[in-house]
Amino acid sequence: MLLLWGTRTVIDAWLSVPATAFLLESLLNAFGGAQYTVGWYLSRADVLIATAFLVIALLYETNRLARFLSASERRLSGLISGVADALIIVDSRGLVASVNPAGASLFGFDADALAGTPLSRLLPNTTW
Repeated sequence: MLLLWGTRTVIDAWLSVPATAFLLESLLNAFGGAQYTVGWYLSRADVLIATAFLVIALLYETNRLARFLSASERRLSGLISGVADALIIVDSRGLVASVNPAGASLFGFDADALAGTPLSRLLPNTTW
């Protein structure tokens, strides 16, 4: 049934594995002899329900954390952009990770153009 849907999501893929296993096992037992009763198969449905709740909870938590991270990044970006002093963020390799507008104008470059360039381009006497 999942193959008939036009768009597939992570939930579809996650639930298709136990659903397919459940269906395959049911068919094999139906054609190979009734090993288990209908009640046994109905009791296995709780695994599918628990898996569905787990996936939904994980997706909800991931969404919540992504929204929180996005809001934090916007706040930090606003703080850095609003500072009147020049701020240059450098990574462990000595490359410029980010520059606020005051820092870019101090050195006469565009802030986007400085990202990824060596700090020695801005401060030639600096060694990393």
